[in-house]
Amino acid sequence: GGEGKCEEWFHCFDGVGGSCEEYSTFQAYEEFEWRLTGLQDGLDKFCKNKPANDGMNVGGPGKCPTSEVWFHCREGVGGKCHEHNAHVDYFDRENVGWYKYGENNIEGHRAWCSDFSANKAIGKVYVGGRGKCPTGPDFYHCYGSKNTGVYPGCHQVDATSDYYVQSDFHWYKNGPNNMTGFKPWCMAWTANKKWTADGIFRGGRGACPKVKYYHCFEGAGANAKCHQHAAHIDYYDKSVPWRNFEDDSDAGPTLDGYKKYCSAWSANGGQFNGGEGACPASFSCFEGASAYSKCHQMNANMDGALTTPAPHAFEGAEAAWEANNWYYHSPDAAGFGAYCASWVSNGGVDRSIEGPCPDPSTEFYGFAGDYECMEHTVGAHYLTTHWWQNKRQPDLEGYTAWIQAFSANRGITARTGIGKCPNIGKMHCHNGPYSSAGCYEYTDADYYEDHGRGWRPFGAKSFASFKSFCSSWQANGGYFNGGPGGCETGNNWVKGVDGSQEVEEIFHCRGGPGGACNTFSNQFDYYPHTHWWKSGQPHEGAFHKWCASWSANRGTFHGGRGPCP
Repeated sequence: GGEGKCEEWFHCFDGVGGSCEEYSTFQAYEEFEWRLTGLQDGLDKFCKNKPANDGMNVGGPGKCPTSEVWFHCREGVGGKCHEHNAHVDYFDRENVGWYKYGENNIEGHRAWCSDFSANKAIGKVYVGGRGKCPTGPDFYHCYGSKNTGVYPGCHQVDATSDYYVQSDFHWYKNGPNNMTGFKPWCMAWTANKKWTADGIFRGGRGACPKVKYYHCFEGAGANAKCHQHAAHIDYYDKSVPWRNFEDDSDAGPTLDGYKKYCSAWSANGGQFNGGEGACPASFSCFEGASAYSKCHQMNANMDGALTTPAPHAFEGAEAAWEANNWYYHSPDAAGFGAYCASWVSNGGVDRSIEGPCPDPSTEFYGFAGDYECMEHTVGAHYLTTHWWQNKRQPDLEGYTAWIQAFSANRGITARTGIGKCPNIGKMHCHNGPYSSAGCYEYTDADYYEDHGRGWRPFGAKSFASFKSFCSSWQANGGYFNGGPGGCETGNNWVKGVDGSQEVEEIFHCRGGPGGACNTFSNQFDYYPHTHWWKSGQPHEGAFHKWCASWSANRGTFHGGRGPCP
């Protein structure tokens, strides 16, 4: 150090793009005298007077540049990009108006570019910068909210375009379109200031990365509960003390820190029972609701870990990402369900199941009531009935839940199983509803025999098809006069036209007040030797109507339940 002024250097080109000479203020030159009344008054005049410079000062402060200096400017956000060489284009005054706005540096270029008509229209925004035109997007990302997607709260912005959309992005208020300006902008987001008053920086260069997940089990048992944590979300959550186990909490989440955190759980007793990735789980999705719809199985740690980045979203807004890939959702049952529902073939309906795709040939049987057995296969019936609804799975547990919901099983425990219906045992059918009608017994083997009437055409072997077969007999007139067990059981049922089934009931009717009393059974007197059947079904209401129709009763019912007193 010492007294006096420091050495300064200036340069001058011999024409645009010509040779360059350097001049030091510590030296004297015959061509000019240093007169520092502004810039370098003497050198300025000397440089302009060079024949090749045509009256322009093709030079400036500093030594001769050793490399080209470029700037670029777009015609509006996303518009055509122009490149400008500070030592060539600046001096092309016939075609380039840069010189009118200042010197050939960033300040002069900013003023000129901002005055482009497309840039004036958006508020005189400088849609440009140092260097040549960028060849592609220059992404930065910031975590600013907490949601359930695989990109929880991550928003990416492009320094070459979004930076200039000043009505939506406030990045420009914090500095240039690089990390210097991006970092304080990200830290200022509300979600990032909940840890410290100044905010923490949860972001970086590049597009939003796929969130790194880790998982930890509560203990080492086969049924231990699994918890998964997103590195850039849960690491900063005060309710998850993971951050306390990192050697350098400001360095960000690491697997080593997570291992210490998981091992410290009381159920783990110092042992790390976990790993990288989401909790191990597989899910399956059906294409549509038709029989034998194609099924696809996926794993949360593999198929959910796709690489396409999410599009950017505005500051402070949740990303409105179209749900067409699993990586837009959480790697759990809820996220996979939303992904499955987004398939075109599902039209917004979640047809997912937990676990691998089922074998479509798997068969189950279930009873509706005590005697009516039904058979279903996964492929033919899971999606075409109500079986799949309410997230019932295509297994025995899910099938049982569906069969239990049948109205015939209210108040009783539904019987179900794997395979075909068990043998239905012995059944009987009366040839007519009267006591003298003949009774016929049937077993499973008879299903394949004719017996002169033919049970088999009425459907698969079941109590339901037997009822239809018995009801078809001419003497029964469409009513089921039979029941389970042999003829000797007396367990006879009658079936009305509304599908109801009743055990035998007895009623009595008098022929006028104080007249003769007669006893009737809905099993044996309903049809055909009385006209009770013309008044309705074999129930008390129709009996009242028929009894009142007797000529002696003149529309008044003189009778009651049970036999004649």
